[in-house]
Amino acid sequence: MRIEERQVDVDQLQPGMYVCRLDRSWEGTPFPLQGFLVRSEDDVRELARWSGVVFIDVELCEPAQRRRLLTLVPHDRIVTRIDREHDEQVFQQRFEREVRVARETFTTFTQQASVLLDALRSRDTLDQHGVDAAVTPVVAAVTRNQDAYFWLMALKRHSDYAYRHAMNCCALAIAFGRALSYPESGLLSLARGGLLMDIGMASVPANVVDRPGMLHASQAMEMRDHVEEGCRRFDAAGFSDPEARAMLACHHEFFDGSGYPRRLAGTAIPLSGRIAAIVDAFDAMSSDRPYRAAMTRDAALRELYRSRDRQFQGELVEEFVRCLGVYPVGTLVELSSGEIGIVVAQNNAHRLRPRLMLLTWADKSLRDPFMPINLLGNEVGTDGERLTIIRSVPHNSYGLDPTELFL
Repeated sequence: MRIEERQVDVDQLQPGMYVCRLDRSWEGTPFPLQGFLVRSEDDVRELARWSGVVFIDVELCEPAQRRRLLTLVPHDRIVTRIDREHDEQVFQQRFEREVRVARETFTTFTQQASVLLDALRSRDTLDQHGVDAAVTPVVAAVTRNQDAYFWLMALKRHSDYAYRHAMNCCALAIAFGRALSYPESGLLSLARGGLLMDIGMASVPANVVDRPGMLHASQAMEMRDHVEEGCRRFDAAGFSDPEARAMLACHHEFFDGSGYPRRLAGTAIPLSGRIAAIVDAFDAMSSDRPYRAAMTRDAALRELYRSRDRQFQGELVEEFVRCLGVYPVGTLVELSSGEIGIVVAQNNAHRLRPRLMLLTWADKSLRDPFMPINLLGNEVGTDGERLTIIRSVPHNSYGLDPTELFL
């Protein structure tokens, strides 16, 4: 199958159009290599800094813009893209390069975050400069290519939940903030807050943190005290960042007022606090704990959606789902053909049809080699029917451990 592109001057761009190519290399620009949906006039202005002409993938545009493109430019300016098979090869080469770029930041961040969190466990201090040195490159890496960074997150094996949760919440908060059009300074605040919002847990006994089932009243009070303890440590470190502090103070406040410690409700909860509550809950639900197995990532998103306008602001939940995709990067999925794949990147305009790496054949035997596939196209199974995702499956289903397969 072939895809129609239209060449468009940047000053003709409008929100809802999907930019698939620039008039220059993607490298050195802040835009994702796989293309992106223009969401605001700010996106248009940023593009104008880098390109005079862009190429629009008509199929990926929002419906109103797809219709508008039919009359926007004359037909002699229509160009035809390379076929999907070659496009997939190009994407894979670019994505592998992006993963290599992100890996250095990811590895360094893992080391630095572990040192910071170990220090908090052993003494009652927080190194402000160390925090910023750790999170600033992560802001740049997630902004450069969110999918590549989340791919590494999905494959990272870390036995300590506190470390993994802090690092995951940092990256998730950055990605969410970027989807909400936060400026770079705001993304840095979200990164700080995401990394540090559970620092007060260092003072909670391990037998309380990892206890299965309901906590006794005294244990529940110890657990709740981690919020105020985290804020105390944050303040003692000399941070002057209200947005990050709000994440520490409010990540357990619920939109309906049923949370803690202050039972704030609605917009009385600062925006960064409402963001933190969503990020914290999503990563907690999709992580293994001593007392329960992890939910699949899409199941965690559905749980957030069920709790919208109660625990979490409904509009923010919808934006979070849009940010991560219905099947987030790293999710194992079963296709209508019976094959198992893993999500490696999103198609921004069609979140139900991401890019996958097929790991097995229909009988669940392992492929060799694995096969990249873009569900955005009209790929069909052996029965001639268009391939669709029918469900997600937990990691280690059918003996598949993505960490072992890819790292």
